[in-house]
Amino acid sequence: MTDKPIPARLVRELSARGHLAPGLPPADAQKVEWLAEFWREEWFIRLAMSYRSIRQRLLLAAKADLSKWERYVFQRYVNAALRRKAGEKAPRKLYLNDVAEEVKFNYGVPLPVVIKRIPAIRWRARRFLRSFASK
Repeated sequence: MTDKPIPARLVRELSARGHLAPGLPPADAQKVEWLAEFWREEWFIRLAMSYRSIRQRLLLAAKADLSKWERYVFQRYVNAALRRKAGEKAPRKLYLNDVAEEVKFNYGVPLPVVIKRIPAIRWRARRFLRSFASK
């Protein structure tokens, strides 16, 4: 085995997508050991990212540590800003409380948690848009 273990979250995702069988039989355990040898190596990440556009790379990096609902909020703010920049008239301004209600309805996250976290996510989206504008 390697000294770079694969996170349980990645194993669960691989299992959910059907790449690994439930219970991790020996053949799949060998796959995981093989993947653990290089999955964190810079060359592997660079190769995997080389097939994406610069915008997609920046977007993946900006959202790497966000949860599912946080990625949703991030993308809502990015899309709204890009629509405004493209000259489209956005239906209306994105208000924090409206986005928080959407998250509560779609993901079941309590409002106080969402309302506390949205300003930081919105700031991250703005930083992403600034970095993307310079590319």
